[in-house]
Amino acid sequence: MADARPLNGDGRSEPHVIYETDTAPAARKRTAHPALFRAVMAITEPSEVLRYASQYDCLSIPTRVLLDDPAAIYGADAIAEPAFGYGVAVGEPVRAWLEEAAELRRTWQLWEAIRNKHIHRLPKPRVTGFGAPVQYAPDALLSLASHTLMARVNGRLGEALPGLGPAVMAGLVLEDGRLVYRNEPETLRAELWLQLARAVAGNRVHASCERCGMWWELEPGANRSDKRYCSDACKQAAYRERKRNERRSAAGGQS
Repeated sequence: MADARPLNGDGRSEPHVIYETDTAPAARKRTAHPALFRAVMAITEPSEVLRYASQYDCLSIPTRVLLDDPAAIYGADAIAEPAFGYGVAVGEPVRAWLEEAAELRRTWQLWEAIRNKHIHRLPKPRVTGFGAPVQYAPDALLSLASHTLMARVNGRLGEALPGLGPAVMAGLVLEDGRLVYRNEPETLRAELWLQLARAVAGNRVHASCERCGMWWELEPGANRSDKRYCSDACKQAAYRERKRNERRSAAGGQS
């Protein structure tokens, strides 16, 4: 992470996540975690942004930025960075990650209120003019909230990406001489919203790993509801950590 400003922006500097390459979003690493959006929506700190950016790459389409302190990235002895020129890098504002996490969080909270019929947590329509306040029936509030959620999710999935077209690619593509149907997101941002849409449509329930915090879907008959870890690796690591703590406690009690 480094302070930088857009080459074609207003010149204001802010923290950016800096990436090593300028590859097209469709070629980036795809996640195998269908509930990754649950983890990303919990991001509230820049350090958490770095964790996910380093693991899953760009959120959307990075832009070229001018670094405030190039030596911090390239080293004090570097004369030029071959790809773009000294002081120029590819990055995304940390702010963009934090704002996207907050929007995912708000949308999921709205869905939870709809799914659990928590009427008191649903947004109330604004009524202009004079007279007594309008009282809406619970079913009407649920319907209005559902339309709000639908518009919010579809707006994210239907947005256009500069030079790429729709955020979610759906249609025929030519692969190895064959026409195949593809329906996949072009960016990590679109993938997160597609995961959320599928979770809403399927009324899916999730659980999180007690060790690493990663989320997974609970499928009836496939996952135990009392499962505590996302993988055998996390389960074994938690076991070893628990044993170390037990040994420390035992050693402390003997002293």
